Amino acid sequence: MGVGITYGAPLAVSAKWFPDKKGLALGLTLVGFGLSPFVTAPIARYLIETVGVMAVFRVLGIIFLGVLILLSLPMRFPRKGEVVAKDGSKKSKAEVELVP
Repeated sequence: MGVGITYGAPLAVSAKWFPDKKGLALGLTLVGFGLSPFVTAPIARYLIETVGVMAVFRVLGIIFLGVLILLSLPMRFPRKGEVVAKDGSKKSKAEVELVP
């Protein structure tokens, strides 16, 4: 359940914000998930050696919960018709479709 929330929500939101570049938006979002073990694995290994496995589960669980809450605060779906244009500016969907 936890991975589904942290994995699915950002993918859905990024796809809605960038309909013209959906593949790129989803790919960059997935890069974050793919590279996260390079940060978390060394930290987890150090903590396991220092305080033990069960304490690390507690510590990382609390840290991940805090990070998840903080990073989810600015995340929202675009309002009806609101998307990011190719030049990076926010425009309505009708304005984006008129621009060649």
